[in-house]
Amino acid sequence: AAAAVAQDGKPEWEQEMEKLQVLRDAGVTAGIATLLERKRRGELSAGVAAAAERDVVRVEGLSQELPLGAALLADNGERLMLAWRRGFDCVCVALGGAEGAERCVGCAVDFDGAVVSVGGGAALRGRDVAPFESPSAFEGAVEQSVVTNPPDAESRRPIDEPLVTGAKAVDMLLPLGEGQSVLLSGAPGSGLCAAAAVAVAQQANSGAHVVVAACGAYEGALREPAEWRRLAREAGMSDEGNANLTVVAPAPGCGAGERYACALAACSVAEGSGSEGARTMVVIDDAGALSGFWKAVARAAPPKLNVQRQEVQDGDEEGAKAVEEMNAEMVEVAGMLVSKEAAERRGIFSSLLQRAACFAGRGGGGTLSMLALACQEGGQAARASGREAALVQKQIDQVMAYETITDEQKERMVAALRAKLAVAEGVDEADAADEEAVFVSQEVAEEIKSISDGHVVLAQQPDGADTAFSVNLRQSLVRIGRVAPPWAKELASKMRLELVQTMDEVEYASGTTDDAGVEVRRARLDAATTMLQQAASPASTDAQAVLLYALTRGLCDGRTDGGFGVLDAAAAAAIAAAPGAAEELVRDGKIADEAAAQVMEEAFVAAFDS
Repeated sequence: AAAAVAQDGKPEWEQEMEKLQVLRDAGVTAGIATLLERKRRGELSAGVAAAAERDVVRVEGLSQELPLGAALLADNGERLMLAWRRGFDCVCVALGGAEGAERCVGCAVDFDGAVVSVGGGAALRGRDVAPFESPSAFEGAVEQSVVTNPPDAESRRPIDEPLVTGAKAVDMLLPLGEGQSVLLSGAPGSGLCAAAAVAVAQQANSGAHVVVAACGAYEGALREPAEWRRLAREAGMSDEGNANLTVVAPAPGCGAGERYACALAACSVAEGSGSEGARTMVVIDDAGALSGFWKAVARAAPPKLNVQRQEVQDGDEEGAKAVEEMNAEMVEVAGMLVSKEAAERRGIFSSLLQRAACFAGRGGGGTLSMLALACQEGGQAARASGREAALVQKQIDQVMAYETITDEQKERMVAALRAKLAVAEGVDEADAADEEAVFVSQEVAEEIKSISDGHVVLAQQPDGADTAFSVNLRQSLVRIGRVAPPWAKELASKMRLELVQTMDEVEYASGTTDDAGVEVRRARLDAATTMLQQAASPASTDAQAVLLYALTRGLCDGRTDGGFGVLDAAAAAAIAAAPGAAEELVRDGKIADEAAAQVMEEAFVAAFDS
């Protein structure tokens, strides 16, 4: 058949291509240009705002072809952003907040011809920005969609460079890599923001573009850009470092939708710099922005009645059948069968956490590392929900798997754990309701841990007045250790394992022992516990290298009087006495010149006697 020809003699397909090219020349992407043309032809359906949960709106009937992040317009003038889909419903964030969302209900909603964007790249360094602020507000900014898909395999390259945080316990024993996503969790009073500020100062001072999403809702969270800049300065951030820091902050008192958009926008700002080849780090304060958005989605667009959670009476055949059908609605995620609802929640979490990456050449060649903070619930809530019992049982399994301790030691440790298990299983559930509502739950934290590349858990309270925070080595884990710096690569995992096993041995041992090896291990654990306490500022790389070197050689054993400050001073003295040896240690992970190594060691020990 002959090709369709319009009145001017051109084939229709050629006319369509010309229209698309006009849109592309105007800066519209090919995908959006196609959608605009389809909208003009009436092929995209509008929807209706059916319900609102604060600033989260459920829209029914909207075209399923629109991408996440699409800009939408209600017929009363309110603007929305398509943030998630639940079945055939579109879940949107109202840019006008809770009041704007409420005004939307009952209105027609249609595609507004673009995606919601934020500025990114070098133009945003040193600036503060709102999640929905126009890129045009920043001269030279790269326009970035607030919602983007995580980079695919072809857009990534291997993680091959260490991420230096300035936190001694992390850099020395839990080394991270550029492009990793890591959960940093702690209870109120654990120094959560102080730990994040140390990493911010370290990275910003090193020239990385650091982007903080100030979307925390827990008590004590820093919600204003000025508060984050002040804390980072107190942690040692220089004027040059301050010029590398961007803070994305939502409106005061905003809803879960804008808090979630704040975290997304922070990633987009950093991706703009990553596309220019820069190193970037995103700090999400806090991970509750993800779970909060999920809860808002579940309320605004509830699934069908979950009869799985209802008690089915004997003889209730219809109820039993409904339960059977619900149980059949399972999907496989990471090798596990989970409910569709749990899989959807995981999808929300992973869509943000997996934006951390080392970008391949096609993605600009930069890196995006991510630190997600989680202010976790109190111990009572964890016990009440039965999670502490599960954790103790897991500890028992781990002890039984140890191959470096005797069967007698295992029996003593397991006996102590079984006593702890009995206590954990006896706690009533009634006391924890308020804590569950305020903090990131253990369930959500575990979900994020399973997606991220590692997690660092802070001790409940810092040890001592001069300590800003301490890391719980037993509960912390990093999955990618091969990119550790040379001075830590051969020692980090081995030393951490030795220390954790000694912790178990000390905690569960009964009585005294004449075993000299036990006393040596305990002395080393005491030295490490003191050494790894952190001041409110980053530790230098050469100091950390010397400290780890001294710890592995027993130079710190029995030398814990005076706290971690004395050990830090000893490392500084050793570096001053043998700067060449320290430099070689940092560069190569060893010191070839034995005489220089001896000078450094003697200076380290002598510092304790001065």
